Amino acid sequence: MCNNFCSLSHNAKQNIPINLDTAPSIPQHSIAARMISVSDSPRQDLELFSSSSLLVLVDDDNFYENYMIEKFYYFYKTAPENAYSFYVHPLDNFPIGQGADGFAINTNSLKGIKVFYDEVVKDYKELFLYDDLWISYFLFFFRENKILSLQEYLKRDKDGKSSLIYKTHIIAKGLISTYGENLIESVKKRDQIAKESFKYMKEKTKNLTF
Repeated sequence: MCNNFCSLSHNAKQNIPINLDTAPSIPQHSIAARMISVSDSPRQDLELFSSSSLLVLVDDDNFYENYMIEKFYYFYKTAPENAYSFYVHPLDNFPIGQGADGFAINTNSLKGIKVFYDEVVKDYKELFLYDDLWISYFLFFFRENKILSLQEYLKRDKDGKSSLIYKTHIIAKGLISTYGENLIESVKKRDQIAKESFKYMKEKTKNLTF
């Protein structure tokens, strides 16, 4: 049972699929889901999930607010053709959903993603490490999904400031902090690498179809 925060995973990054047809309601304190670890083959197993399911990507370094799944389910049920995250990082006009903030995806949009991984991602180090980027690229350009931010639906404190959807329970350097000595420097460096990776994907996928 969760109190204010739920720990959704225990091994590496986890995927939490929720079948929309068999889950008419999702209690805050009960998440019926099977989990698979993707630490050895990042995101290659995404196609294995059943159709018409809500897949939520999360980071096991974090505890998540117990309303996260409920919010994802509500918006997903309303517009299942979209993907959702509680923070969407803008790279020019390209939206990148963030697994650390929860990244909700329609499994129907994952057709062809293993081919994409094998052909584009597998041998490119930066993409292998930055899976939010290439998953968002696949969804946005190949499946024409909108990737929408739910940031405005985050709870607010007594001063009216929105809080994160998670709290970190493992002290470790995250993806951003590995790029520089401070947050601003790290974000700039990460965005520079993301732009280079974006160009690589654009070139690599010119003749790629599904």
